[in-house]
Amino acid sequence: MSHRTENINNHHAGDSRLIKLQVRYPAETEEEEFGDPVDVRSADIRYYFSEQSKGSDCIFKKTNEDGIEIVDGVNGLVQIKWEPEDTKNLNIGESDSKEFYHECEFTDTDGDVSTVFTGTVEVIGGLTC
Repeated sequence: MSHRTENINNHHAGDSRLIKLQVRYPAETEEEEFGDPVDVRSADIRYYFSEQSKGSDCIFKKTNEDGIEIVDGVNGLVQIKWEPEDTKNLNIGESDSKEFYHECEFTDTDGDVSTVFTGTVEVIGGLTC
């Protein structure tokens, strides 16, 4: 699969978010940014959100059964849905922000695992009046 960087800036703690992505093969030529879409109809897709860029201490994760929707499997179109409670209680002070990390991976029907994207998420604390 093609790997890319997916950074999110200015996400307010406690807000919903919908991450739309397309899983694609690597480009075959230098003129192409990405290759053809990957058929994800039978794929296991997982999304992780953490304070650290490595390790297993996830704040939340999403799977095909909870928060990840395959919108158009033949064309590799996927949506990852954050609920307000996913980021609501992240211990960020009012008017402060904090950087987190996220990653999405894809496991095909042969059991091969590929990272679709990695990146950072800037979460901004909300008012608590």
